[in-house]
Amino acid sequence: MAIAGISISTALLGVATVVIGIGLTRGWHPLDETASPRPATLSDLRTGDCFTYPSDDSNVIMVEVTPCTVPHDAQVFGTFQITPLEDGSYPGDSAVEEQAELLCTTKALNSFDRDLLSGTLNIVYSSPTEETWDPMEEPEQSVQCLVRSDSITLTQSLLP
Repeated sequence: MAIAGISISTALLGVATVVIGIGLTRGWHPLDETASPRPATLSDLRTGDCFTYPSDDSNVIMVEVTPCTVPHDAQVFGTFQITPLEDGSYPGDSAVEEQAELLCTTKALNSFDRDLLSGTLNIVYSSPTEETWDPMEEPEQSVQCLVRSDSITLTQSLLP
C-alpha cells in the first residue's frame, strides 16, 4: 500500500511523500470514548478514525487509533474505491495517484475550512499498489484520505 501526501494551498496541490503500509484491524470505532487505543493498518482505517501519524513516515505500517478526544494529529475524512481496469486488474500507479488526488482533494475542499488547508492541515492519502491490489478484496482497492497536522495537537474530530 503506497502513501502519498498532498499539501493543499488554496488551489495548488503537491505530492509530499510516498511510504508503505499493510492491512489488519476492524470492528472498533474511535468515537466510542470508552474504547482503548488499538493498532490498525492504514488500509483498515475508516472515516472518522483519529490517530497519531508516526513522526518517521518513511515506512508507515501500523498506527494507533484513539478516541478523537485523546490528543492526536491525524484523522481519516474519507474512503473511496479505486476504479479498476475493465478486467478488474490494477489500473497503474499514475491512474491510482490521479484518482486518489482528485477524490481526496475534492472531499477536503468540501469538508474543511480553506484557511486550515492552506497552513495548518495537510492532506495525505493511502492507496493500493500493484503488489497489494487484490480484485477480490475491496479494502485492498481503496484509498483512505487523511488530514494531518504538523503544527497543532488535535483533541476533537475535525469532521462535521
